[in-house]
Amino acid sequence: MVDKGLIDIPTKTVLTSDSIILATPAANPKNIKEIYDLTRKDVTAIAIPDPSTNSSGKFAVEALKQLHIWERIRGKVIFTEFGRHTRNYIMENKIDAGIIYKSCLYEDLKAYDEVVAPKDILVIKDILKETNSQIPSYVAILKQSKNKATAQEFINYMLSPKARAILKKWEGKEVVNKQL
Repeated sequence: MVDKGLIDIPTKTVLTSDSIILATPAANPKNIKEIYDLTRKDVTAIAIPDPSTNSSGKFAVEALKQLHIWERIRGKVIFTEFGRHTRNYIMENKIDAGIIYKSCLYEDLKAYDEVVAPKDILVIKDILKETNSQIPSYVAILKQSKNKATAQEFINYMLSPKARAILKKWEGKEVVNKQL
């Protein structure tokens, strides 16, 4: 949207950040304890959302390249369409491990649901902690907005302590408030 000139750049603000996690079926049958375990011969099926169409897959592959293991595991990777598909493969024991956005654990929750990771998934590691990276999520006003004042009120609300507490609970992420 920035490249296409659709947003009012001074209003672009980091709302939250997300991360990429390594997860296994709850029983963790391959006893995966760290990202480098994916290179073992007994680990044969790793699901990642397709990096050509899905940002979590793009960030996952970038992180795996930074950690110098992508070339060693790419033949084991099964690309899924969406993070929820990777999550479901993990929950259904169809793969040894999966890599998804942390928020994909919670994306099917509805208002007032308890915010917990699915019991069928074991989160092994926050991969971006290994690479000292973060994935920001932004909020901004569109240049074509017919009501910029209301849009700014919405942004202000989303950055308020009340909304940040809700986001932190629901997303399981650190909420940041940083003007870029």
